[in-house]
Amino acid sequence: MSNTTELISRIIVEKFEIDPAKLVPEATIEDIGIDSLDIFDLLFELEEQLGIKVSNDEVKIACYGDLVNLIERVRTEHCFTTRRSYRAWRVVSAGKRSLGAFCGLDGRKVWNRKTSG
Repeated sequence: MSNTTELISRIIVEKFEIDPAKLVPEATIEDIGIDSLDIFDLLFELEEQLGIKVSNDEVKIACYGDLVNLIERVRTEHCFTTRRSYRAWRVVSAGKRSLGAFCGLDGRKVWNRKTSG
């Protein structure tokens, strides 16, 4: 089970009090026990927690697997367009110049710094 699937499952179980056994990829939204308004409520929650934006045009969800696939795709696209963009900078500190790269992966900051004298 992927991190995305675990997150979606946890939110559905907590927010809508749904039995986790119902959350299988082929289960329709009706089988799970939620409606289209609940889907949008869930999407807003996922957008907030993951820092993503799901376009209303993309929301064509018939089953639980469609929902998971949509969120994983949007998350991947978001990661490659924003979180994995590298920016270089120069810092002058104590007479040394540093060239580094910043990469945010899943909201974490990773610094790679090379210092020259």
